[in-house]
Amino acid sequence: MGQLKPELFVRKIKRRNARNKDEWRSYLKRLAKYTTHVSGNYFTRSRHRTWVQDRLYGMHYEPVFTFALKRFYKRPVYDLANELAALGKKNLTVLEDGAGQGIFLSDLRTNLRKLGITPRLIGLHAERRNPRLFARKKIKDIDELNRGLAEYFVPKKPVDVIFSLFGSIYYTPKMHEVDHILKFASSLKPGGIMLAGVDSIVAATFTRSTKREELQRLIQVKKVLTPRGFKVRVYGVPPHLLLGRSLPEFVLVVKRD
Repeated sequence: MGQLKPELFVRKIKRRNARNKDEWRSYLKRLAKYTTHVSGNYFTRSRHRTWVQDRLYGMHYEPVFTFALKRFYKRPVYDLANELAALGKKNLTVLEDGAGQGIFLSDLRTNLRKLGITPRLIGLHAERRNPRLFARKKIKDIDELNRGLAEYFVPKKPVDVIFSLFGSIYYTPKMHEVDHILKFASSLKPGGIMLAGVDSIVAATFTRSTKREELQRLIQVKKVLTPRGFKVRVYGVPPHLLLGRSLPEFVLVVKRD
């Protein structure tokens, strides 16, 4: 099997956009609209909550991702930072697709340092103005920030861990979802892991499909990655985790051998 390179999938996405200019432009307009309301303003003019910025380590990331890792490893998993420490690397490069206000990455740095790990934290974001996120970069809670179209983004170097709870994997147009996921997965180092939220209907950018269609796309991802030394699993988020929280329908786990 040929080696996967993230640039391959970026080229496929660009070619598809060239063939579907109207759909891509419509998506960009919606994305621009909903990313202009992040600087302490969580509601659009229509008063519908659309862009969740204050995502918390303990309330959102840890419950859903430890649930997925417990199923993935078939053993008890209680702490997200400890699971990253179990990767056996003293220096971890972590990319968050959709960094929000940087709260998760900041808390993750604190928790990893307690375990003797020196992380390099990279945030990917779409907003022009996000002062709270930029402030975390200034005080070195986050090492690197990248703004732009996530569909065209490729990390400068392969990374150990990718998180994407409500990032571009969640809201990208469905026509790009498979290639977008494959691009991120192929950016992992050997032994690296990706945890991503996926949904069939995303209100913020009006991308929608049925659950069956969503699962079919994730099966396509698995068919491409499995023969190339990746382990891929998809888990439905159980109802008890949804109480009082905004979370995706599914969690995708990708582990590179």
